[in-house]
Amino acid sequence: ILLASTAFGNHLLVEAQKLGTEARTVARVELVDHEGPLALVAVDDPAFWEGLEPLPRAERAPGEGDATILRWQRSGLLDAFPGTVRQVRSGRHGLSQTSLLTLEIGSSTDGLGESEVVVAKGRVAGLVTGRTGDAYGAIAAPVLAQFLEGAAKGEWRSFARAGLAWQDLTNPALRESLGLRPGETGIRLTRVAAHGSAGGILKPGDVLLEADGTKIDPTGYYEHPRYGRMLFALLFSDGRPPGETMPVVVLRDGQRLDFQLPLRSMRPEMDRVPPYVYGRGPGYWVPGRLVFPELTRPYLGAWGDWARRAPPRLLVAIDREPDDAGEPKRIVVLSSVLPDAANLGYQELRDLMVARVNGRPVASLADLRKAFAEPRGGFHV
Repeated sequence: ILLASTAFGNHLLVEAQKLGTEARTVARVELVDHEGPLALVAVDDPAFWEGLEPLPRAERAPGEGDATILRWQRSGLLDAFPGTVRQVRSGRHGLSQTSLLTLEIGSSTDGLGESEVVVAKGRVAGLVTGRTGDAYGAIAAPVLAQFLEGAAKGEWRSFARAGLAWQDLTNPALRESLGLRPGETGIRLTRVAAHGSAGGILKPGDVLLEADGTKIDPTGYYEHPRYGRMLFALLFSDGRPPGETMPVVVLRDGQRLDFQLPLRSMRPEMDRVPPYVYGRGPGYWVPGRLVFPELTRPYLGAWGDWARRAPPRLLVAIDREPDDAGEPKRIVVLSSVLPDAANLGYQELRDLMVARVNGRPVASLADLRKAFAEPRGGFHV
């Protein structure tokens, strides 16, 4: 069973139901990729599969037209909600940071959740992952095929990601100052993650002119041969597995250079602020009833729309994320103080970044523990 859901990773028990009935069969998770988010769930009981047939999958994503979103009700009825495919675009799903081929589906229906099946012209066109505004987003059929084919070969290594931040080059004076020729387009790189596909090859300040033989426009878009204008980040994941290489052309210090980028997936634990935490609990330490966790995006999620509501000091720290190779430097936070005689007068402190403890710099919980092991003159500072 193919699913598009953020529910897998910390699961304890998985059960499957069919045809809207209440009967449940124990299932097991065979493969999860949170960068989808996609999962394969197996049911070993042969009786579960009796009377079931797989839906045919679309070879390409429909760019327009009518669509139907299917969902079983507990009453045993199959609901079919009408929708309209608005566009095919690049998009992220769940907690993922990877750009994937995405269907945007307009529908007046409320309450649809993850993994609802989108059918167009009798074939599966995608799996719903969520709603933004008045439109649902769905992982498009070609991405589902890519995942299934890799899983069938036992070679699935997630999706590749660029690991780049960039600046638009819509300003003519800026383009001229960088040395672009008349009519030449591209984007200026402002950050290159060391563990991304461009790490160790491209540099901040480079102008990315072409990727995979395709010209990049001043806003970071390119012309997809099937779906039209797409964000260039899609080039790294669209049908290309990690391990392949991608040719790029950059302008660096007035020279046009050709490089081959080795496509890599980017593990969340390599990010300074991990986008999600699965398979374990969040890291924290509580010395003297002071609560110190490492900053993660799930922690930021406590503010809801955290990009607007979280403390500005945390947002600024994320934006200044370093791109050093090697072990990632974490942000350790004093999240709260549990009242105790040992910490009188400090109970109001919360959500503060820890720079040093006892004079030692702190870039992880391991650093924090080492620093607390060496008090200064009998006091922790």
